[in-house]
Amino acid sequence: MAIDLSKFIFIDNHAHSLLKDYLLLDAIAFRQCLSESRSMSQLETHLPASVFYADLLRQIGRLLPVGCESDLLDYRSRQPAGSYINTLWDDASVGALIIDDGFKPAEMLEPERLAALCARRIYRAGRIEAVLESCIDRASSFDGLIALFREEILGPAAGTAHAAAGKERLIRTVCLKTIAAYRGGLELALVSPGEARHDFDRTKARFAAGSRRITRCPLYHYLLLQAFEWAAESGLPVQVHCGIGDDDADLRQSNPLCFRSVLEGGRFAGTQFVFLHCYPYVKEAAYLASLYPNVYLDLSLSVSLASPRAADMVLDALAQSPATKILAGTDGHSIPETHWYGAFAWRRALGSALANLSSSGFMDRRQAEDAAARILHENARALYRLDDLV
Repeated sequence: MAIDLSKFIFIDNHAHSLLKDYLLLDAIAFRQCLSESRSMSQLETHLPASVFYADLLRQIGRLLPVGCESDLLDYRSRQPAGSYINTLWDDASVGALIIDDGFKPAEMLEPERLAALCARRIYRAGRIEAVLESCIDRASSFDGLIALFREEILGPAAGTAHAAAGKERLIRTVCLKTIAAYRGGLELALVSPGEARHDFDRTKARFAAGSRRITRCPLYHYLLLQAFEWAAESGLPVQVHCGIGDDDADLRQSNPLCFRSVLEGGRFAGTQFVFLHCYPYVKEAAYLASLYPNVYLDLSLSVSLASPRAADMVLDALAQSPATKILAGTDGHSIPETHWYGAFAWRRALGSALANLSSSGFMDRRQAEDAAARILHENARALYRLDDLV
């Protein structure tokens, strides 16, 4: 039974902003936005032969008057900025996006500027590590760091607007996000305040020496767990990267099962966690979502970069996780094509998976359409409390 999801609103629960010069990229820079590799050889020779990349170009050719990569690069370079974004995102029925603005902030459009260009609602995900690194750099004592970090990580969530750099900011923070999987792994140590205090001087010395990237250490894990508690107090879900997503990640340490010590014991029972990407650990993430009431998952980047297997991943998710626990995101960044293709790939995969379940007798049409609506927008609206989203 075919299920048409083309007009279902898509709330992108995990995305990033666009490069300031996103319309003026050459072929290599464009491809870099669609690859986790930094290898010039990979980008020049091998990425164009990827199934998903060829599919992206073919699918965008049904929307735009382009027949190949060079056509697309030429066409997009001549388009008005907002018009081009909206042509793509209207086609994908993107209704709103939750943007992590901690990813290459100096190179990206500010969320306010993106919101103005794309003429749709933008929300913010506060990247814990980016805030923590800034606070460590500025704090002169452990106690000062605790106070500063709490103020900075929760400040944007205090209301619908907050001041930033001398101007009023209208982007509401609706969740926090951690990239601990790529900073030493998801097996987090339960650190005492004394151990964290003792580690403060060592970490400050490392920052003073020029290494301002927080990685696995007692201070980091202590404050990360503190942020999880504060998030619960403020009603903010916490997004957790796992699986693919960073080229220097140790995939063995980014298995969501490594996070289970955080989920046990009750300390964080009030914190809502959303596993992002998940591949190749989709089944593991779905298992956790089936087990713990405060665990959700989103396949995001996996649906794009492994799009030929996306329907199978969605089936694996639905096989164990309730449909109320699955969200849709793209991890789109830098160029609007990534958000567009992610939303397109999600709909195609979800439609195929639901058709499979329907034809196999596991769902009727009403149940399938209800699951689709939940996954594509209703779950995100409820979890992130997007009550202002019309």
